[in-house]
Amino acid sequence: MMSSRSGKETESRTAFGCKLSEYIDRYATSRSDLASRMGTSRAYVSGLTTGTKHASARTAEDIAETLGVSPAEKIELHRAAALDAGFKLELPKDF
Repeated sequence: MMSSRSGKETESRTAFGCKLSEYIDRYATSRSDLASRMGTSRAYVSGLTTGTKHASARTAEDIAETLGVSPAEKIELHRAAALDAGFKLELPKDF
């Protein structure tokens, strides 16, 4: 279980959902704020964090740009999305 900024417990069932929840907390934003800044719905962002929606490479990129994450954090988002999509390859840490 992961705790959200609102104090509610949410469970992320995917690597991407866990990483996204971590970055939402780290960058002091909310799902609603992220959704608004991305031009999407809160329900979609919530689905990404809980694993009911899956992130494409474009979605991972949009989230990284919107939050202003570091290059290393952007790689971690892409890596998590790839893992959730079933990619089994071993990527170098600097990929």
